[in-house]
Amino acid sequence: MGRIVAVNFVSIDGVMQAPLSAEEDRDGGFTAGGWAAAAGDDTVDAVMRKLTTSAAGILLGRRTYDIFTEAWSQADAADPSIASMNRMPKYVVTRNTDRLAWANSRRLGGDLASGVREVRESTKGRLVVFGSGQLEQALAKNDLIDEYTLLQHPIVLGSGKRLFGVDGHRTDFILSGSLISPAGVAILTYQRSVNP
Repeated sequence: MGRIVAVNFVSIDGVMQAPLSAEEDRDGGFTAGGWAAAAGDDTVDAVMRKLTTSAAGILLGRRTYDIFTEAWSQADAADPSIASMNRMPKYVVTRNTDRLAWANSRRLGGDLASGVREVRESTKGRLVVFGSGQLEQALAKNDLIDEYTLLQHPIVLGSGKRLFGVDGHRTDFILSGSLISPAGVAILTYQRSVNP
């Protein structure tokens, strides 16, 4: 059985909205897009590369899928991270019936929890969720996230979409890994606790 790993860039105050680009997500009048770029460094890049190339597949919400499709499917396939991303299975949680253009993409419609459980049961390795805030919150409500890798950047944004919504429930995790990058990004890995 696979494990679902949620990977997020977050600010000190828990904001995950639009870390990589000003154009990524302007919902709610958010104007601080691209905030994670200032603290990017070789350590952060290496962690993201490892998470990407070691994944057995990725789970994406439709909005993140569309952003990734535009960026990754047209990028240099000679890069191992890009080649890995293009060839691995991509499971898209969406009600939209439009064609999924990125290679190896499969729509997960219907009941979210049962569809994701089925994929997790049939996967050997890690299913990684990059961003996809609404999807992550739905997965968390259904107790489907096995691990979080948080790349906490040294910035307080004050507003924006938060990783953990206000209507969540308690789930215990244990810190299983930590690393501080030269730019001050705290890279924290939390495994779901077996004894809540």
